[in-house]
Amino acid sequence: MYDVLIKNGMVADGTGAAAKTLDVACKDGQVYLLESGICAAAKEMIDGSGLWVSPGFIDTHSHGDFPYGRSCNSLAKVSQGITTHLGGQCGLSAFPLCQERMEEVADAIGLSNYPERPLREHTSFAKYRDYMKTISAAENVGFFVGHETLRQSAMGAAQREPSQEEMKDMMEMLKEALLNGAFGMSTGLAYPPGAYAKKEELYRLCKVLKKYGGIYATHMRDEGRHIVDSVKEVIWLGKETGCQVHISHLKVCGLKNFGLSGEILKMLDQAARDGVQISADAYPYTASGTQLIFCLPPDLMDGGIEKALTLIDSRKGREVVRERLEHDDGFDNIYQSCGSFEKMIVAACAVTKDAIGQSVAQWGKAHGYEGFDAFFELLLQNKGEVGAMFEEISEEDMRRILQDSRVMIGSDGAIDSPSDGGHPRTFGTFPRSIALFTRDERLVPLEEMVRRMTSLPAKTFQIEGKGLLADGMDADITIFDPKEIRDQATILEPCKVSCGIDTVLVGGKIVFRHGALTGEKPGSVITKGERRNHE
Repeated sequence: MYDVLIKNGMVADGTGAAAKTLDVACKDGQVYLLESGICAAAKEMIDGSGLWVSPGFIDTHSHGDFPYGRSCNSLAKVSQGITTHLGGQCGLSAFPLCQERMEEVADAIGLSNYPERPLREHTSFAKYRDYMKTISAAENVGFFVGHETLRQSAMGAAQREPSQEEMKDMMEMLKEALLNGAFGMSTGLAYPPGAYAKKEELYRLCKVLKKYGGIYATHMRDEGRHIVDSVKEVIWLGKETGCQVHISHLKVCGLKNFGLSGEILKMLDQAARDGVQISADAYPYTASGTQLIFCLPPDLMDGGIEKALTLIDSRKGREVVRERLEHDDGFDNIYQSCGSFEKMIVAACAVTKDAIGQSVAQWGKAHGYEGFDAFFELLLQNKGEVGAMFEEISEEDMRRILQDSRVMIGSDGAIDSPSDGGHPRTFGTFPRSIALFTRDERLVPLEEMVRRMTSLPAKTFQIEGKGLLADGMDADITIFDPKEIRDQATILEPCKVSCGIDTVLVGGKIVFRHGALTGEKPGSVITKGERRNHE
């Protein structure tokens, strides 16, 4: 007897092949495909008539590792059909924390917001991995080691090159993580202190990745005016070190750069012809999202956020920052990409809750602040804790990138609780991708979109047992209605669950059904190249 039997569904197996009507059975956490009409017994039957059945979606770019186990974060994932996500992105991972700087690094990377996480268990990936296995969650999670965390642990937040000893420490910490199942190393080169790393530092770390089979995943140095140079840097690292490289949330930011996506995709084509293993992920939104304070030049945050806030608390400091934002294009200048504070929308903040959903300019006008002063006041009044969306991406570039067959889907999302606010992508990315590209605009066949959400990331990142519906594969399954699927999350209601995701199974257990979590928590920590154990 099977545990679960899904009858009469249209099965998209993840390969991109044409979907066909089959029954899908689950037993002991594994999948078995049956011809429709075969009489089989199961403890639970699901009628898949009119629905599509696919492998569980894989979120290749998630920040959901920090809040892993919190119900709102699990809901954000599985309500989209996501059964596995890869965390530790944009240079930020919760490990490794060195003994000497443990509290300092935990504060710098935001880990202090999770007091339930025992820091002593984060001194190596092996210890962190084993601790995370004790946490119950609906979905699976895998980890990258963050370059920023490596750097902070080895040398603090200093704006300089690492010494030979510090470089050796970073390389050893990276090696330990890779040997114990981390998928690779991520960078956040637009953010301090990751932005302080030069090519030689990244080259040496990528050589470690190559030696131990890890992937280099990068939030590039610049996604705006210098995006072409940033892509060249990624390709150079892949070519010179031989390691596999991956561009996170590929996009083109800034009005002056609209249309560059075509040139960038040609660069990736040429790199692949030259033997570089290169891939990318993206999300289907024209607004990016990060912390408002990262609009400041990275060098002004040398010494931490408090130093930057002190600077903008003075008239002279504000004049310096305004001059830099208006005229300095030597960094990923979000202000110049947006063109005005009207294009910066507050998505979350600690104190000035009335700002949520308003542009910086709108909030400023309501409170008697103009332009830059509104920007400075929001940062100061919220002590730097302001999440924002930036309207800086063209529809044309977004569509061109997401139609590319090598581009996977990544939500770039995570959430602690429903009161946090945030970017709609946290709850809406995967249903939006299907609704927009396959149903409404018919730009990508549905089977192909499923492939790019399932088998492509599983193959690219060596996630064993996942990404395909075939006998013996893990029973991570998403059942959805292609006619009804759509995102509902907005900036004012960022936690609104999408329509059309009917049922989601992880390890053969139903974790989401008819709009809600079921309470089942079969999710597990996954490691690179290793299959989960089935009992």
